[in-house]
Amino acid sequence: NKTLTISAVNSGAGNAIVDIDADGTVNIDGQSGINIGKTEDVPIDIDSSTLDIDASGDIAIDTTSNSSTALTLTTDGGVNEQIVITNTQGTNAAAIDINASAGGIDIDATGVLALDGAGGIDIGKTTDVAIDIDSSTLDIDASGDIAIDTTSNSSTALTLTTDGGV
Repeated sequence: NKTLTISAVNSGAGNAIVDIDADGTVNIDGQSGINIGKTEDVPIDIDSSTLDIDASGDIAIDTTSNSSTALTLTTDGGVNEQIVITNTQGTNAAAIDINASAGGIDIDATGVLALDGAGGIDIGKTTDVAIDIDSSTLDIDASGDIAIDTTSNSSTALTLTTDGGV
């Protein structure tokens, strides 16, 4: 095995720094991998004009941080910015899966929140769940029939109430 070790040791005050500058590209290759912060967890700060990560295998971003900002994906570049998540070839029913295994999911939008599904939109499909809609106006438009079904056998199985007149 051939090993090249670059180390910086500072016996005085301040930090030991390794600074690598190049007029061209800096390439780092490791046949078995590239490890950063191998002996202890260290912060990594990347400032770049673009960041492009390509992998022939899976990409996993994991954190053990127990904070309200444990994983944050933020843009702040201007009025035309977008965050896009695309699965180009997955045909699985959960091709993009967002799963909060112990808590809820909160989606806020200043503009319209649009849900479109070529095969429909299902809520509470796996098990029956309560659905609560609070709105200033409820407008339901359908190009086909509208069906409201209940299997409840109570006197309040279907209730329509108004206190604003008929």
